[in-house]
Amino acid sequence: MEDKVYKMAGRITQADRKTGVHGLRIEVFDKDCLFHDRLGGTLTHRDGFFSMTYCESDFAELFEQKPSVYVRIRDRDGKMIYVHKQTDRFRPGGMARFDIALAKKVLADHLSRPVSWERTGGHLVSRDKLNQVERAVSLIAAPDTSAYQGYLRDLKCWLPPIDDFPNFMEDIWGVLEGELDAAIRLRDMLEIFYGHSLRRDPDLTARLSEEVSKLFSGDAPESIAVNQQAFPPPNPAHESLIDRNRAIPLIMASVHVGGGVPSKIKRNLEAVLSQLCGYSSQATLYRAASMALRGGTKEVTFFRNMLGQVGGCGPDDRPIPSFDTPKEIGPVDCTSEAIEAFKRSRRLAYTITDVSPDRACAGATIKILGSGFGDDPGKVRFSTGGAFDIDVEPTEWSATRVTVVVPAEASCGPVSLLIVEDTLEVCDEFIDTYRAGTSLAHFEGTLPVIFSFLINGTTDLTPGPDTELTLSWHLCNVTEFRVRRTSEIGPPIDVVNPPGNSYSLGRFSAPPGDATYELVATNACGTTRATVTLHLCRLSVQLSTVGLEHDVTVTPFSGPVVLSLARSSRLTLMASGHNVCGVRNVWVGGASTSQCVSGDIGVTRYGEYAQENRAARGEPAQTTRTVMLTIELDRVGRCPDGYSFQSAGVSLSATAEDMEGRSVTTGWLSVEIEA
Repeated sequence: MEDKVYKMAGRITQADRKTGVHGLRIEVFDKDCLFHDRLGGTLTHRDGFFSMTYCESDFAELFEQKPSVYVRIRDRDGKMIYVHKQTDRFRPGGMARFDIALAKKVLADHLSRPVSWERTGGHLVSRDKLNQVERAVSLIAAPDTSAYQGYLRDLKCWLPPIDDFPNFMEDIWGVLEGELDAAIRLRDMLEIFYGHSLRRDPDLTARLSEEVSKLFSGDAPESIAVNQQAFPPPNPAHESLIDRNRAIPLIMASVHVGGGVPSKIKRNLEAVLSQLCGYSSQATLYRAASMALRGGTKEVTFFRNMLGQVGGCGPDDRPIPSFDTPKEIGPVDCTSEAIEAFKRSRRLAYTITDVSPDRACAGATIKILGSGFGDDPGKVRFSTGGAFDIDVEPTEWSATRVTVVVPAEASCGPVSLLIVEDTLEVCDEFIDTYRAGTSLAHFEGTLPVIFSFLINGTTDLTPGPDTELTLSWHLCNVTEFRVRRTSEIGPPIDVVNPPGNSYSLGRFSAPPGDATYELVATNACGTTRATVTLHLCRLSVQLSTVGLEHDVTVTPFSGPVVLSLARSSRLTLMASGHNVCGVRNVWVGGASTSQCVSGDIGVTRYGEYAQENRAARGEPAQTTRTVMLTIELDRVGRCPDGYSFQSAGVSLSATAEDMEGRSVTTGWLSVEIEA
């Protein structure tokens, strides 16, 4: 006899906000005239949705044809917060639906502490925290000194390989959300980390292997608790380098990509823990730096002493040890809980075989066909061509077919499904795991996509003489495209749908100026444009301060600087002209003024400053020419006999001239001088 299937679903929301509530336990009961039978339970997903499917054989002993069911709701601490009094008698093939809105006061305890694991991005370790160590270094060494740079080199050379991946956390959350490509990348990274650990410190790898085995057997691994810097200790005065909301998802994802195979899971965990242990020096220094930045002389001295223990990265150097103790960290139970939760989680998969049509404008409806989608509606994820994808609610959903309206942001790229597989409680917070998927189809997008349009590999080029120039492009979802020169100068081009993905413009050519090129791509949904710029024989000149002999420290400036003539001063300037087609002359010109007074009588004195670097006609062109000019500021302030100095000023500019006689001049650089 065919087993009868019963389904039930619903959504629990917060009444005042209409938002779903994560992590509530739903208990389902069959209301019998004599007693109530518990049919099972589940946790609400992040959006508040829940669903359960039963076969009649699951409760055949009750001899019922049409179960009459109701639900009870418990919060994260197990406290009963709601009983749905109305029952729903449903038939095989039908669905009982329970949509319940709970008052804020009913959810007060459940929402009193963080409910969900929140997605994070970027490096495993926040750049703000590593920068905080650098700021503390500036307390003991000036940033422009070799000592400061040496400290930074020593700090950075001990960072583990995992720190080289700026988008690491995006992949971690991609794994947890079922992205197959993210899972492949994480597996590859874990293999690299494991090999690095094995080569650099085989003894540590062996110890970690033993401790990971203890995690699987339930024994608390104290040595991991001592070395691991991933978790904030209970003492709020202690700072942690790696946030808990980054380290625990990393562990969960590493278990997840193990595919339920114990040997793979253990190897992944060994790789992860070796990287976390690799931050031990920085973690200890981070806590010392935090105290130094908000403390006094004692804390700064302590940080200096700690910093001196790090050393370089030579073969005889070792990082300083961690000073945490197991009782201060206490992450082991949480780590074990994450491992056990993901070892037990369901691992189903879906496959997308077709997207029809594969090109559609915003607002159109497309069909996604395949298998393994399940009966509970999920979301459709479109690529936007940027850092973030967009998730869209479907209009129809079945186990083999999904229909969805294409959003305006949809771009050329993969289409995937977000199907919540399970909701897990890990370390007193909840996380949804998603069904992994494979797509054998591709969505071309809405508007034409110009992934890149370049000239010699860049969008802004200043070539040298005789340089070969090549335009290149990478397009998607394009019906027709045109490449043309939009300026009056530059190598010509105006072609429609040229074959391949590049076009040669030939060699560099004058006359000088800026040449621009445009690519216009079109399809039925609209038009997209991109441009590149080519600078032909561009002449430029810069004027900057080089040195100042005075009783104060002055950094290079771009505006007025006020000096005192209490002591003799010398100001040295440098003018530099640059042009790939050659620079003939560079000079500095300007004037000085001095204000002198005698009683009520004032006198203004003027002076000229100019220096040239002229190339003889016929001399080979130089792409860069530089001149230096030194001004005796005390001489600027000299006054006639019987007059006293009041103030003075120097205004200077630099000019460069190319081989054809064209010139360009900087703005004015001013120095004000007081008595």
